[in-house]
Amino acid sequence: MKKTVITLLFLLLALDVFAWKDAAKKHALRNMTTSGDKAADFVVGFKGGVTYRLNDMAVSGTVILSFTDNTGDREKIGAAAAEISGFLKSRPNIVWINVQKQDSHAVIEELTSRCFILYRCAWRDIPKSYKFPFMPSVLILDRDRVIQFVYCGYSPTVGRDIEKWIGENLK
Repeated sequence: MKKTVITLLFLLLALDVFAWKDAAKKHALRNMTTSGDKAADFVVGFKGGVTYRLNDMAVSGTVILSFTDNTGDREKIGAAAAEISGFLKSRPNIVWINVQKQDSHAVIEELTSRCFILYRCAWRDIPKSYKFPFMPSVLILDRDRVIQFVYCGYSPTVGRDIEKWIGENLK
């Protein structure tokens, strides 16, 4: 009888932990940025005494905005950008900015070599709408900063998927 009660209590505790984790994940997904949302503005760098904001990048055209962490995602996203570099060079109005979470900081870099931004700031300075539960995450923003495309997670075809989507949807 005592073993049954202990086992039952253990199972109830385990179920409670799983329910809590599931609720936390659902909360994160509910607050996640989605297509059609206006992208939150934030500082993406400083260069030559000038502050660059996401707004400034979007006004000139399309922004590919990716978010990575320390698990090697940055290298994978960098490889995806390199894979479609010819396509990106043929479209000078596209800028790819990567935001890499490094513990309590973010390293922001421009991957298309248009403005050569490299900037480090506190992770808390990145708007909450970009705190994705999945990394890497890639957004495509139009010139009005409206999110047109969201790609969460990694696939070896991420570069080609982005190239295909831009080719079909942004003329």
